[in-house]
Amino acid sequence: MFNGALLRYRMVYRVGVWVLLCGFAFGLISCGAASAPTATPPTATPLPDTAVDYTTQVAPILRRHCQPCHNPAHAAGDFLVTSYEEVMQTGMYAPNVIAGDMNSNLLRMIRYEAIEAGNPMPPDGPLTPEQIDIITRWVMAGAHPPQTP
Repeated sequence: MFNGALLRYRMVYRVGVWVLLCGFAFGLISCGAASAPTATPPTATPLPDTAVDYTTQVAPILRRHCQPCHNPAHAAGDFLVTSYEEVMQTGMYAPNVIAGDMNSNLLRMIRYEAIEAGNPMPPDGPLTPEQIDIITRWVMAGAHPPQTP
């Protein structure tokens, strides 16, 4: 008899906790608190669907906004951006760029999403919508390496 009452109590307790947690989660989602990023970059007007060149378009953005922290002397998160090969292969959560994957770590970070691989980047404020669009189009088009002359 005692064992049956204990089992019923545990079952009621578990169901109650589950209902409570679901209600709490629903409240956070409906209020928008669960997905509120620290800063939201403005929405960009998409650039024309032209090919994005790593050397002339992507690398200058990375050099200016990422390389001060992600270089051989500093190597934050073991992620380096001083060359194409480093962008594609380094980092504690490598690969940070997966060709054609909108959920690549690099894209999520520059869209100011906090993820396991790191905080929103760059830390001093979001990239411009145009810069985000360039990097996004590069990744989605295949994250092609620099063209050799």
